[in-house]
Amino acid sequence: MVLRNVNKQFTFEEQRQEINEIAVDLDAINFILSSVNVSNWDAAYSWGNHASAGYLTSVSLLGLTDVEITPPGGPGFLPLDEGHFLTYTNGKWRNVQGITTGDPIVALGGIEIEKIVGGPYLNGLISFVGGAGISIGYGTNPTGNAGQVITADGNGGIQWSNVNITETDPIFVASPAGSITITDITNWDTAYSWSNHATAGYWVKDVAKISNWDTAYSWGDHANAGYLTSYTETDPIFNASPSKNITNTEISNWNTAYSWGNHSTVGYLTSYTEIDPIFAASPAATITNTNKTNWDTAYSWGNHATAGYITGISNLSIDALNDVAITSPASGQVLSYNSSTGLWENSAPTGAGGGSGTPGGLNTQVQFNDNGVLSGDSGFTYSKSTKVLDVSIIQSSINTNRVIESALLKSDSLSGSNGATVYLQNNAVYYYTTNASGDWTVDVRNSPSISTLHQLIGVGDSLTFVILATQGSTAYRNTTFKIDNSVVVPKWSGGTAFPGGNANSIDVYTYTIIRTGDNATIQWTVLASRNKFA
Repeated sequence: MVLRNVNKQFTFEEQRQEINEIAVDLDAINFILSSVNVSNWDAAYSWGNHASAGYLTSVSLLGLTDVEITPPGGPGFLPLDEGHFLTYTNGKWRNVQGITTGDPIVALGGIEIEKIVGGPYLNGLISFVGGAGISIGYGTNPTGNAGQVITADGNGGIQWSNVNITETDPIFVASPAGSITITDITNWDTAYSWSNHATAGYWVKDVAKISNWDTAYSWGDHANAGYLTSYTETDPIFNASPSKNITNTEISNWNTAYSWGNHSTVGYLTSYTEIDPIFAASPAATITNTNKTNWDTAYSWGNHATAGYITGISNLSIDALNDVAITSPASGQVLSYNSSTGLWENSAPTGAGGGSGTPGGLNTQVQFNDNGVLSGDSGFTYSKSTKVLDVSIIQSSINTNRVIESALLKSDSLSGSNGATVYLQNNAVYYYTTNASGDWTVDVRNSPSISTLHQLIGVGDSLTFVILATQGSTAYRNTTFKIDNSVVVPKWSGGTAFPGGNANSIDVYTYTIIRTGDNATIQWTVLASRNKFA
């Protein structure tokens, strides 16, 4: 595998089968890695560092148990010397003396076969002297000539044959083995030493994948295609969706929860009716999920005992408030808001009409700004006790966008002497929504707590109110009219009272009360009319 600097992609190259620049994307790399037996590598790593295991890195003949060699210069029958070789005797390999000068031929390494000193032929003894090759010592031509072969001499030994033998087997020459060289054999031996590559997990040629890689390579260098490498989410729909706030931790938790299996098939309780009388009588029985949610929310706010909240104001001064600034307070001063400092500050009041620090006018007179001075007027009053606002100061008109009047809806059925008790201080429109069941009396009063109407209406004042009476198939009418439980005969529109009601309709009675006498001789004039609505 070769990393090419041009397109920053990996390609495979083989010595004997040409595969040119097969582009490998990340999926291919993952495929290659996944095919390697990673667990074997992990297991080998777990065995530890073999360099510190004390394995042998070299060995000599002197250290072997079945070799017996007399060291050079040592005691014994035959101390080790130049030209010695090993022969097997009585269960041991022992050193013996070679032949005289000139014999045998000594190779630079490998296996050496020598004849016994004084003997006429080779006896097949073999000596390992290191290096490579085989050397056979014999006579005056110990190395032999090119093309000679080793043959038996008939006396138990071997020798170079004087006949040159040339390979003439046409089958061998035509076979693949006929062209094998020593270099080939050496290379193959080296390759064999690398162990069985079939178990190494190397990539195996996959024609389909190679074709796909060729196709992908033909698309060109994607690094220059201008693909997005980063992006900031601006989609308002996504930003407003719950998905925007999903975190990797939440996804991991959901995957974990999914791995627990489908809880709907586990058989958990889905409903239960509590029958324990002790629990049913305890405060816990009334605890709802809403309660628990609220308590959990309150708990999440933290321990309020450590928040430093004010637990009382009995020992606090108004000057201790953050938005109040008091300097040398004096009697009669007021607190006013200073927009430039954002504080409530003490100062003497301004614009007093009846003296410093006092309102103008008399009691019950509504205060108003009269040329920068607080003033009151007898025609603009409000009585707290009677809850009456007098605006007789207005001589011409009142400008307003709208007037909304409150109507009192009553489900009572009009009938009898106490059929309709009207409190004019409270409402001026009374709507009886249930069918009248008899002729009725109207009794007009001030309020439930103030019985006399003259406390509400002054001499020369008038007040109009309306009663809406729902009629069924049998109709009834208002026969008696009272003020403060005293009978007052109304003056009816048209000159006479109406003899009966209007069936299956709403009769609307309109009464206008005018006070015509003072407190000593209270007199009333009442104007009445009726209209049918159906």
